[in-house]
Amino acid sequence: MFYGQFENKIDEKNRLMIPRKMREDIGVKLFIMKGYEGSLSVYKEEDFKVFFKKQQELSYTNRASRDFIRATIGSANEVEIDKLGRIQIPTYFASKYNLGKEVIVLGAGDHFEIWNKDAFNDYENNLDSNFENVAEGLFLNK
Repeated sequence: MFYGQFENKIDEKNRLMIPRKMREDIGVKLFIMKGYEGSLSVYKEEDFKVFFKKQQELSYTNRASRDFIRATIGSANEVEIDKLGRIQIPTYFASKYNLGKEVIVLGAGDHFEIWNKDAFNDYENNLDSNFENVAEGLFLNK
């Protein structure tokens, strides 16, 4: 389970040090892919397999399903953690998601996210101002 928020840096070779707290029981192989709100999603191998299996249950004849599968599974890249606990962010992702030197690594349960620091700060500020409304909307019917 991934949780917490960490400020981190990407080096000149697009390598990101995975926070020590997140490296426990992570294995060697990770899958990085398009996430939500401009972030990247990173899954451990076994959690990626669960995610992948759920996508196989979608009807490929449905346009929204095809779009989702193409955007997520089609963007997935396998990366390995090196001996120093770093992963190589594919150049395409670093460019597309404007990942500069400073990033936020955010735990999200079964995966973690990598955000451009400024984009995350904007997202978080917006969420902070609406947090109670979001929570109320989610839990109102329970």
